[in-house]
Amino acid sequence: MVQKLKLALKSQRLRLVLKAAIFGFFLYFVRQDAVDTFFWGLFFFVTLVIYFRPFFNHLTYIRSLIFLLGLVFIAPIFFNKFYNILVFIFFVLAFYIILALKEFVLVKRTWWHYSLTIFLLYLATLFVSFKINLNNFLILSTTFSLSSFLLMSEFMQIGLGLNYRRSVVVSGVFSFLLFQGFWVVSILPLGFIGVANLLSLGIFMFMDLAINFYTNQLNWRLIWQRFILFLVLVLFIFYSTKWSL
Repeated sequence: MVQKLKLALKSQRLRLVLKAAIFGFFLYFVRQDAVDTFFWGLFFFVTLVIYFRPFFNHLTYIRSLIFLLGLVFIAPIFFNKFYNILVFIFFVLAFYIILALKEFVLVKRTWWHYSLTIFLLYLATLFVSFKINLNNFLILSTTFSLSSFLLMSEFMQIGLGLNYRRSVVVSGVFSFLLFQGFWVVSILPLGFIGVANLLSLGIFMFMDLAINFYTNQLNWRLIWQRFILFLVLVLFIFYSTKWSL
C-alpha cells in the first residue's frame, strides 16, 4: 500500500491536483470577509512558489496566472452562496489548467488555452460589470481593457503561434473594441449578468474569427454563419435578461 502511494504521488497529474488543492485551501481563507493583509501576501507567495516549481517553462503562461490572481483579488462577494462556491471552483480549475499547460500535461493544448482565455475573460466581464459604477467606470473599464490585452497577446503568441508584432496588433484591436463595447453595452439596462453575457459573446466571436483567419479557414460562408449566430444569441440574451431601467 505504501509503495502504491509513493508511485501515485510521482504521477504528474496527481501532483498538479495536489497543487491546485493547496491553492484552493489558501484561496478559501483569503476570500473570507475582513481577512488580514498578511494572509493575502501569504496566498500570493504560496501560489507563486507552486507555479514556479519546477522552474520550467515559467514565463509562457505567466500572463494567465497574473490575470487569474487579479481576478481573485477583485472578485466580489455575491449575496448568493451558490455563486460564491461556483466562482471558487472555477478559480481552482483555472489554476490547474494553467499548471497543466505549463508542464505539458494536457493534450490539445491550443483548445485548452483557448478555453482558459475565454473563461478568464468571462469572469473578468462578470466581476467588472458587478462592481462598476459612475465613480469608477473609467478606471475599471480601462484597467479591464489593458489587462485583457495582455491575456489576448499571450493566446495569440502561444496558442496561435503569431509573432510578437502581429500578436500586439491583433490584441490591440481586441482591447480597443472591448473598451468601446463596454461603454456601449453598459448604457443598456441589462443588469450586470446581461452586460457580461453580451460582452463575452463579442469576445467569443472575435476570437473565433481570429482563429479561423490565422488557420486559413475563414471564408464568407463562415462569416455569415457566425453573423447569424451572433444575432440569434444577442436576441436570446435580450429576451432572457431581466431589464432594469
